[in-house]
Amino acid sequence: MDPQQLGPILGLVALVGFIVLIAVWAGGKRKKIDAAFAGFAERHGLNFEGGKFPIVSGTIDGREVVVGNFIQRKLVGRPAQTAMPMFRIFVPVMGTLPADFYVTKRSGMARLAGGVKSGDDQLDKAALLRCSNEAELGPYLTEARKAAIHDLLAVGALVEDNSVYYEQSGFKPNADWIDDRYKVMYAAAVALDAS
Repeated sequence: MDPQQLGPILGLVALVGFIVLIAVWAGGKRKKIDAAFAGFAERHGLNFEGGKFPIVSGTIDGREVVVGNFIQRKLVGRPAQTAMPMFRIFVPVMGTLPADFYVTKRSGMARLAGGVKSGDDQLDKAALLRCSNEAELGPYLTEARKAAIHDLLAVGALVEDNSVYYEQSGFKPNADWIDDRYKVMYAAAVALDAS
């Protein structure tokens, strides 16, 4: 074979080899992610659905819990979109909370937003609180609930629609990593339960 013909062939072989390596790496990563979600589901007696975007769901102490990966689409410009893989934990809060109760960390644009005052300076500096009936907020915000809100803010979670949400881009394929975050969300949801 002519040495000049060998160059393009070697280039093609290298490209195919690179593509195979990427496919093997991606397949291995997906197996680790599925194993992490399956391990978490098994620990808590929940249902596991594997695949491209694995999800764990089920009922724990009357709460419909959901933990999973999903794609969040953000409009960047019309018609362009970007898709970002996200990890999410969703744990409902039981009972009747103050009407339209919402809590998020007071940062960035939320620092400028009004919200309602809790009467606790430390909480008001850290959290953007909203509810449609301010008179319900004072009696609801016990010391235990304020502590739970601080715990949620520390990990970047929020309270909305009578549920605790934790969401982040990126994910460590490890059941302990999922469990650590879930325990904070679940404990906070229990602490925020209304009677």
